[in-house]
Amino acid sequence: QISVLSGARGHLIGEVKAYLQIIAGFSLFWCGSIYMDMGVRAMGKPRLSMLVTLLASLINISCDLLFVGVFHWGIRGAALGTGIGFVVSFAILLRQYYLPQARLRFQRFKFRGRIILKIMANGSSEALTQLSVGITTLLFNLVLMGRIGESGVAAFSIILYLHELLIAITIGIASAIIPIVSYNYGAQKPRRVLRVLSLALKAGFSIGLLTTATIYLAGDSLARIFSHEPDLIRLTASALRLFAPCYLFIGINIIASSYFTAMEDAVRSALISVQRSLIFILLGLWALPLFFGNNGIWMTIPAAELLTVLCSVPMLIYSRRRLRRQAQGL
Repeated sequence: QISVLSGARGHLIGEVKAYLQIIAGFSLFWCGSIYMDMGVRAMGKPRLSMLVTLLASLINISCDLLFVGVFHWGIRGAALGTGIGFVVSFAILLRQYYLPQARLRFQRFKFRGRIILKIMANGSSEALTQLSVGITTLLFNLVLMGRIGESGVAAFSIILYLHELLIAITIGIASAIIPIVSYNYGAQKPRRVLRVLSLALKAGFSIGLLTTATIYLAGDSLARIFSHEPDLIRLTASALRLFAPCYLFIGINIIASSYFTAMEDAVRSALISVQRSLIFILLGLWALPLFFGNNGIWMTIPAAELLTVLCSVPMLIYSRRRLRRQAQGL
């Protein structure tokens, strides 16, 4: 049922089902790795966090080569390889909490609803983003299946794979500034917060500019990494060029959302997240194909990021002015 709701048809239903059934068995290790990775970084070990992530990725790739390339287990082998990567990551990170010098440890706790609700509220923007990604991916699949067919879904899948790779550095910057901004804001050092925010925004925009230029110059080559079918390569390369302008704005939006989370401004952070990942995408999927045909589908995310940046930049300007006034008062 989940496969069908996601837009799968025919033999794809069995493939999706097989992958989901295997990967679900590793969900504890997947979620646990995410939580403990945050803690390890908070303990002042960002390099270890990076190395564990790289190791898990290499194990995943190696298992894919073995299970899919040698044993020919297909999609089941790919799911198993991903799961094993999660298990290794989980085991290494868990050990960090039991070392004698560990600054965070597991212990018995009292259930304090007010604190838990505050944590959930402050993290609501990230939760909304993750939830919205599932919803919008489903909608994209349905629209693409209806207007273009399986080739459209295949092209969109390739774009999403590339998208995850291309925004990885920006997400890393956005994640890294959270403890720095939070600590210095709590320590009443607004000048440090301003410097970190300025550096992050400049880096995010520069990376976006470079990414956009790379797609326009090498869109065909990027598509060939994932497919050898000429028609699919042409469709993906064409769609990528329509998709590329989103990178001019996405860094500012992602960093702004993380910044407001670090400042415990959950409302602004959630507003940015829900705009860029749900509201403007829904509007775009409805309106843009009416004016631009199938090209409008690929233009939806750039339009959503542009509209969001028109909202996030004034919020950042207001917040920076407030921090400057605090800095002058110290």
